Amino acid sequence: MAKKWYEVTLKPLQPLHIGSGNYGVVNPTRIFIPGWTMWGALTAAFGKHMGWNKNDLSKDQNELFEQVSNFYPVIDSKILFPNFKNGEFCLGEYSEKVFRYYATETFASTAINASTQTAKDKMLYEIEYLLPVLKDKKKKIFWQGSLFVDLDQSKLEEFLKEFLRRGEILYIGGERSKGFGMMEIEMITELEKREDWSNPNRKIFTNFVKDSEWIEYGKATYIAEIEKSDSYDLTLKKLTKIYLPGCRKSPKTPANGRLIKGVLVKCKLDDIFQN
Repeated sequence: MAKKWYEVTLKPLQPLHIGSGNYGVVNPTRIFIPGWTMWGALTAAFGKHMGWNKNDLSKDQNELFEQVSNFYPVIDSKILFPNFKNGEFCLGEYSEKVFRYYATETFASTAINASTQTAKDKMLYEIEYLLPVLKDKKKKIFWQGSLFVDLDQSKLEEFLKEFLRRGEILYIGGERSKGFGMMEIEMITELEKREDWSNPNRKIFTNFVKDSEWIEYGKATYIAEIEKSDSYDLTLKKLTKIYLPGCRKSPKTPANGRLIKGVLVKCKLDDIFQN
């Protein structure tokens, strides 16, 4: 196993909610899975398998799965990579609006008062979630991304071989108490080289990007830096400007860099670079 890139395909067993903030009474979902969410799911599942203390992970435990990409929908064996068309975020040929129409639904719920176990007054809200199949054609939606595992300094290779296999269950995203988030590994394939899982359009980033010099054009947003995933206690730091997947690369984009939880960052060494 040593140092390897893997292509990982996930099969949803339940609907999926990837939180992106509340807007009034509606809690929308992202339409792709960020690398930091995948890192949290992988670390939580493997940590439970190994008996790790989730509130006190070592540096090696935290970094084991950190070189993981964003995960994108796969329909008819075709991965829908991010891009921008006329300023609108798209997945493959689907605009965000069209993809949400065919691949999401909403679930109405009422907030519960924990002390009385009764519904709170005027606390009705809606949760948007991703379906396991498209609504019109009933085509299955899988999810796919890439993962780099460096075991040169680790003694976990045999445990990871057992963990990274078909049928392993992961819990991804939020609202799990409402029956969301269960997925299983459908397939995991060792890649000969890191470029084997990448957008055919080499000029488009498939992950978030921190460095503005790497961007020719695209859109940015602000996120709170997260030390731990939503699987653990959240520690939110200052807001950070970050460029969205689908942005176009600048000629200044280097040939080296590091992928950390779905975000491309500068690296002084000739490190792993995943587009």
